[in-house]
Parts: sequence; C-alpha cells; structure tokens
Amino acid sequence: MRKKLRSLMGQRFHFCAKFQKYGLKPGTVQPTETIILTDITRVDTGECVAEHVWVTETKRFRALGQLNEGDFLEFFATVTQYEGGYRGRDIVKLLACPPRVDYWLYKITEVRRVKIVEKT
Repeated sequence: MRKKLRSLMGQRFHFCAKFQKYGLKPGTVQPTETIILTDITRVDTGECVAEHVWVTETKRFRALGQLNEGDFLEFFATVTQYEGGYRGRDIVKLLACPPRVDYWLYKITEVRRVKIVEKT
C-alpha cells in the first residue's frame, strides 16, 4: 500500500489518520519515542495512501495530551523516503529482512485531534 506514498514523494499534503499506539525505536544513545498511525488518508481526495506508518512522537503530538487508540488526527506532512530493513553482517537477518527503500511522513505540523462522525 505504500506504493501510493511513493507517487507523492517530496510533496506536502493535509492528512487524516487514526492513532493506534505508542512505541519505542531503539537508538545508539537512547530510544526514540514513536507512534503508529493507521488508515492514512489525504484530506483533499479522501484517498487512503498507506495502511500504517510509524512516526516520531514530536512535541506537536505530545501537546495533544494522552492519545487513545482510535483517536483521529489531522496534520500536514511531507512524504519522503528512508532505507528500511536490516543492514548488519548477520546473513540470516539480512536474508529475512533485506535493505529496501520505504516511504513515510516527515515534517509533521499543525497536528490536531478531530472527531469523525460515522455515517449509518
């Protein structure tokens, strides 16, 4: 599903996504606090562009207070690429998770919690 993000590479859009949970990404000095967002949708077109993305929990997210699973967020972000997968010397891990280019949301601003009214 991130193929749709690839086509938006380098562009900035208004997105809506659902908060799922907090996480930690291991680091060389200390872990980085992260969050996982699901059902990432462009607000202008209503098109779902990614099933999920992990993003850094910045002060803009922390300013919203405690997020609960299922909370909807709107924000602006730039689509960019990063190198994922394993890049070490362990051949078993390398074969299980080879290096690859993936896409995520960067420079997230104007984050706000929104209420979504479900249509019945």
